Amino acid sequence: MAGNGTPATSAAATLADAPADAPAGLMNAALLRHGGYSAGLRYTTEERAALGLTGLLPPAVESLDTQVARVMQRLADLRPGLDQYEYLASVDAADERLFYATVLTHLTKIMPLIYTPVVGAACQNYGRLYVRPRGLFLSIASPLSAITEALRNWPEKDVRVIVMTDGERILGLGDLGAHGHGIPVGKLSLYTACGGIHPRHTLPITLDTGTDNAELRADPVYLGNRIPRVRGEAYDTFVSAVLTAVTTTFGRHVLCQFEDFGNANAARLLAKHRDSFTTFNDDIQGTAAVATAGVLAALRLDGVRSQVREHVFLFLGAGSAGIGIADLLCSQMLAEDAAAAAAAGTAPMLTLEAARGRCFFLDSKGIVVRGRAAPISAEKAPYAVTLDASTADALGANPTSLLTAVQTLRPTALIGVSTVHGAFTPAVLEAMAAANPRPLVFALSNPTSKSECTAAEAVAATDGRVVFASGSPFPPVFRPDGSTMVPGQGNNAYIFPGLGAGVVLAGASTIPDGLFLIAARALAAAVTPDRLAVGAVYPPIEDVRHVSAVIALAVAKGAAELGVATRDVSDLTLDGVLTSMYDPLR
Repeated sequence: MAGNGTPATSAAATLADAPADAPAGLMNAALLRHGGYSAGLRYTTEERAALGLTGLLPPAVESLDTQVARVMQRLADLRPGLDQYEYLASVDAADERLFYATVLTHLTKIMPLIYTPVVGAACQNYGRLYVRPRGLFLSIASPLSAITEALRNWPEKDVRVIVMTDGERILGLGDLGAHGHGIPVGKLSLYTACGGIHPRHTLPITLDTGTDNAELRADPVYLGNRIPRVRGEAYDTFVSAVLTAVTTTFGRHVLCQFEDFGNANAARLLAKHRDSFTTFNDDIQGTAAVATAGVLAALRLDGVRSQVREHVFLFLGAGSAGIGIADLLCSQMLAEDAAAAAAAGTAPMLTLEAARGRCFFLDSKGIVVRGRAAPISAEKAPYAVTLDASTADALGANPTSLLTAVQTLRPTALIGVSTVHGAFTPAVLEAMAAANPRPLVFALSNPTSKSECTAAEAVAATDGRVVFASGSPFPPVFRPDGSTMVPGQGNNAYIFPGLGAGVVLAGASTIPDGLFLIAARALAAAVTPDRLAVGAVYPPIEDVRHVSAVIALAVAKGAAELGVATRDVSDLTLDGVLTSMYDPLR
C-alpha cells in the first residue's frame, strides 16, 4: 500500500539513475574541472580528440585499476589522519568515479579516513582545511526566501538523500557550528560507498544557526555566522522552512537525515517532523538499530541469555542516543513476548512499562528514578524507575557512581553513550564479570578519544569473557586463554546506508520505528557463526555493501508491509537491489 493508503503502482526505484556521460557541451578544460564527469587519464586518444582534450592531459592512458593503485601509493606516503583526508577530498573533487572506486576497493582502509575517527579532526580544523564548497550552507541570518533560492542553485535536480546538521553536537566534540559540515559530507560518502546511492543523488546541508562556542566565533578562520545559537520559535520556523523547501524542490519522498543536532533539539525535531516528511535521526534511531543488532547477535553466544526480554540494561548517559536504544530494545522485548504468547495460545504478558523497567539510566545526577530531587526531562521520564527500599538505599550511598550501580543493579548489559573516556574502569568491568558469565559491554561513544573503554581493557578485566562492541574501531585482542577476540564495531554505517537505500527503493512516505527493528534484525542475521566464534557481534566491515543490500531489501519490503511504501516492491529481489546500486567498478 502507498503511504496514503492506496495501492502502490509504480515499480521500485533504482539507486543510480544519474547519467554516466557528461552533458552535451561539457568539453575542454571545463570537463576536466568537473569531478562528477571527468575521467582524467582514462580518456583514450580518440576520446580526447572528440572532447577537445588533446594536449590538456599527459600522453599516458591509464586504467581505473592503475589510478586506484596510484591513489593508495600516495596515501601511504602521507602522514596518517588529516593529510590523508585532504588528499582523498582532492581526489573526489577531481574524479568522483576514481574516488569511489578507491573507497570500494580498499574500504577498511579508507572508511576511517573519510568518516570516524578522522572526520572529527577534519571538522575541528575545517576553517583551515577549507578549499572549495561542497554541498549547501543555509543561514538563519538570511531571509527564508533564500532557502529555496539556494536549493535551486544546486546543480543536481534528482536529489534523493539529504544529510543535514546544525553542528551543535559533532560526534563527542561539542558545538562546531558551520564547521560540522564535514559530517554530512562524510555520511553521504558512505551512502554511496555502502548503500550504492549515486553521489549525484545526494546533497549535504549545514543549517547555520550560529554557535555557542565562543572560541570558535572568535577564530579568524571560522566560516559560519559569528552569532550565538538562535533558539526557540525562530529556530523552529527556520528548520520547518528548510524541510518544506527541500520537498518542494526535490519531491515529497526525498530522504532527509538529521545528524548531530544537540540534545535540546534532536528528539524534539524528530517527533515534530517524522510524520510529515521522510526523515529520521541517525544519532537516535540509527544508533539504536546498530546497538540492538549487536545485542540480538550476542543472544546466539553460549552463556548469554537468549532473549532480550531476559536481560537487564544499564546505560551510562541518558541523552537521546541512549533513549533511542532503549526504545528499540523495548520494542524487541514486546515482540518476543507476543511471539511466545502466540506460540502458547495465550495473551501477551509483558507491558511496555515492564519492558522499560529493565532499562536503567545513570546520568550526571544518578540513576533516573521517580521522585528524585534532580529534575528529569520529558525524554527521560518514561524510564524513571521505582526502586525498592534496599536498592534505593544502596544506590543512595553514592548516587552518581557507576560501580555502585553495577554492583547493586547487576545488569547483564552495560551500554556507554556518555562520551566520557575511561568511564568503564577496571573495577566497573570486573563487577560486570562478577555478575555475569558473559557480560555485554558496549562502549559506543565516538570518537576513540571519547570511548568508555578499549577492547583490551574490557578483555583484561573480565578474564576474556566479555562480549564487547564499540563505536570506534579497536584492533583484535588476545584473551587470557590465548584465543583472539575480534572487537565488533557498532558503526552506524552498518545501518543508515541500507536503510536509506530501502527507503529510496520503496519511495517511503515516512520512516516508522518498525523499519529500524527490521534493519536491526537483518544486520544481526548477517553475523556468521565464524564471526561469533571470535566474539564479533557485527559482520566484517568489508562486507558492509552486501549487508546494506540485504538491509535495503528488508526495509523496502517492510515499508510495504507497514503501509508507507509508494512504490511496488513485491518483485524486488536481493539481486535486483545489488544491480540497481551505483558501482564505480562496473
